[in-house]
Amino acid sequence: MKRLVLPLLTLLLLCPYRLYADTVQGYVLNPATGARVGNASVAFMLSQGGQLSEVLRKTTDDEGRFSFSGPFITGDLSFVLVAYYQDLPFPSAELKVGIQKEVILEVYDAKGSRDQVFIAAHQLFLMLGERGMEVTQAAQMENRGDQAYAGQGQGQERRVTEFSLPAGAFNLQSFSGNLTQVGDTQAFDTQPLPPGNTQIAFSFEVDPSQLDGEYLHQVHYATAALEVFVYPASLRPEPPFADLGELTLQGKSYRRMRVENLTPGQELHIPVPTPRALGWVLKWVALGLASIAVIAAGIVAVRPSARAEAPISPAVYAPEVLEERRRTLLQQLARLDDTYQDRNTDRHYRTQRAPLFAQALALYHFLDIQDEPR
Repeated sequence: MKRLVLPLLTLLLLCPYRLYADTVQGYVLNPATGARVGNASVAFMLSQGGQLSEVLRKTTDDEGRFSFSGPFITGDLSFVLVAYYQDLPFPSAELKVGIQKEVILEVYDAKGSRDQVFIAAHQLFLMLGERGMEVTQAAQMENRGDQAYAGQGQGQERRVTEFSLPAGAFNLQSFSGNLTQVGDTQAFDTQPLPPGNTQIAFSFEVDPSQLDGEYLHQVHYATAALEVFVYPASLRPEPPFADLGELTLQGKSYRRMRVENLTPGQELHIPVPTPRALGWVLKWVALGLASIAVIAAGIVAVRPSARAEAPISPAVYAPEVLEERRRTLLQQLARLDDTYQDRNTDRHYRTQRAPLFAQALALYHFLDIQDEPR
């Protein structure tokens, strides 16, 4: 019996140290000034099923550094860090414990202009079911300035990125940031738009009988490309839309069409199918499509004409392919951050980092959705 006491005591003494073995650390930086930000709040958010919950919040030291450790931090844990600067939240992309040595949280002064906000790629999903129509949107916003655009108002009432809703829209749900409905036909995302790319995704429902056979899409920002996916795929698009054929996912066929170079104030009238007993299409399928479409948008931005002529192969949606792509993106991000550790204000670094983060975030959302029970 005595021979067991020492090993047991040793194990009990070592367990607490093992629980705290994983640490998430980094610093807060204002790239515009090149200065680290002291006395800034940083929140550690757990990411589960597409939802974020705050676990702990700390204040940076005089050199802008922060560190999180505890039993809640385990290998392969998904998390998001949010730095608060001038009362504005600046979240990181979704990360995993152990991938990066340090996390650099960038914050900006809120002096940006709406005129510098652009949509690199916008995806719109119209899905008809026996109980109505669900609409899902995913927009890759691009702030071309060097300061954050924070819109008007404060806190949850802040109005930053504007979207239009059809009259009678209900069950508005945001999958990134925080969307607030204003009146019957307006919605605003409240998160500030830092320089570079920010993904916004949301869904709502509408009674298709109130649409009079068409869905009205209103353009609020200059848009490089809008892609529309309609289920079922029976409709035939007319100009200005280009027909990109059908896309099949999980046994359902979507009509895919595209229009480019949209200007603020422009209106697009999209015909929608007549309601019939098709079975309800879940919003999670739509969001998964939106996430993958955002990833494809990186190619669209480089070669729009070639992209329009080449439909996406269904093979790229295979979970094992997407999982491998996610691992590759995280490795690329880690290498990039290590390479530019002492030069994190470098414009070339920021230009490379933004699309990698956007793609990784989209893949996290899609793979989490695929894992959920149907």
